[in-house]
Amino acid sequence: MDALGTILLIALICAAALPLLALVVYIVASALGLGFADRILDATVALLTAQWSIGGVLNMVAGAAIIAVGIWCAVKLEPALVKVLCLVLVPFGIWRLVRGARILRAAHGTPAS
Repeated sequence: MDALGTILLIALICAAALPLLALVVYIVASALGLGFADRILDATVALLTAQWSIGGVLNMVAGAAIIAVGIWCAVKLEPALVKVLCLVLVPFGIWRLVRGARILRAAHGTPAS
C-alpha cells in the first residue's frame, strides 16, 4: 500500500508541475525564436486541461469522502452534540462534490446549466 500511495503522490506532483515546466520551456523557445514554440504551447494547454481534470476528480472524491465520514460519524458516535457537528460536514462535502463537477465541466468546455 505504501508503493501505491507513493505512485499516486508522484503522479499528482507531476500533474501540478508539468504544465509550469512546459510553460517555462515555451517561454525560452519563444524568446529564442524557435519554430516549435507553438507546439509546446499546445502541449501546455493539454497539460493544463489534464491538471484541471485531475483537480476536479480529486474535489469530487474528497467531497464524497467528507459526506461519508459525516454520515458515518452521525450514525456511530453517541453524544447528540457530536452527531450534529458531524452532520455539518455533509453540506461541506456536497459543496466540494458540486465544485469538482463544475471544474470538470469547465475543463472540458461544457457550458454550465
